[in-house]
Amino acid sequence: MIKHFLVVLVCLTASSTFANQLPLGADDVSITGLTKEQAKQVLILVLRQEKYHLSNSGMYIDSDLQSQAGYYDFSLSYETPKAGATAYLGYYSINIKNGDVWEIESCIRYSFPSLRRLQREITRRTGVTLADEKVARDEVGCPPK
Repeated sequence: MIKHFLVVLVCLTASSTFANQLPLGADDVSITGLTKEQAKQVLILVLRQEKYHLSNSGMYIDSDLQSQAGYYDFSLSYETPKAGATAYLGYYSINIKNGDVWEIESCIRYSFPSLRRLQREITRRTGVTLADEKVARDEVGCPPK
């Protein structure tokens, strides 16, 4: 009986430990904010939510874009020999202090449960909360609604 109790206790402890771990290495977010690789992982969370198949041949994320202060910018592209050109599927801006994610061509701000959970943990580490819609739109260069 005690042996079974200990096994259950160990399993519960392990599962609660894993449940409290953040995806994408967010446990390592410093007070200064996300690294470029961490911001890319936040973007990948968004792209998967949007049903992009990132493992498809020809699909890639370009992180060598000129970024504005406080953000990392990325593009999502798809390249196929049949098309003869690269299709740009989106340009994304990720706030390094709070994980706010915008598609900056369409001015779409992303929000869904797993992203909000991750953003809460990022802001807990940096102390910088998500800006209200008007301020955030201005920061990424989107016109007011």
